[in-house]
Amino acid sequence: MLQREEIQIVASNENDVELPSILACRLQNLGSYKRKQIIPEFTSRLDDQWHHHDDTIILKIGFKGFPAPNVTWYKDHDPILSTMRTMIYTSESCSELVIYDAKKSDSGFYTCRIENPLGVRDTNCQIYIGDNGIVKSKGLKSLTANHRLYKSVLYAPALKYPMF
Repeated sequence: MLQREEIQIVASNENDVELPSILACRLQNLGSYKRKQIIPEFTSRLDDQWHHHDDTIILKIGFKGFPAPNVTWYKDHDPILSTMRTMIYTSESCSELVIYDAKKSDSGFYTCRIENPLGVRDTNCQIYIGDNGIVKSKGLKSLTANHRLYKSVLYAPALKYPMF
């Protein structure tokens, strides 16, 4: 909401000599300005990730909404609190969960929840921590997580898509 303020306007001539008259005016909010309320929405979501022991895990999401949504991170449905090893950074349009020196116990189901008076949205992912991962050439990465073998392949798409 705009505040009521007083300003002074001083008239001067070409030689920057101040003229004797001072004009005072008052600015006021003649109408009530309200920003449109927006249901919280994610502008980017979480994807499943595979990591090795001692990696740094970064989970980042983008969001929008008004009033500004509250952001809460969960691991296996329990709220996550910031510690020296687990940091949460949140701005007005994104939030990031960083886990340093990943351990097997960091494997699990992660959720980010955004909410304001108009609604609640969740995005989630699974984090896998492997003990004996083998890195192969050409972007192929294999590792064992929860006694299952997972592979991820890095590739470049053959076609270029226009921006949305």
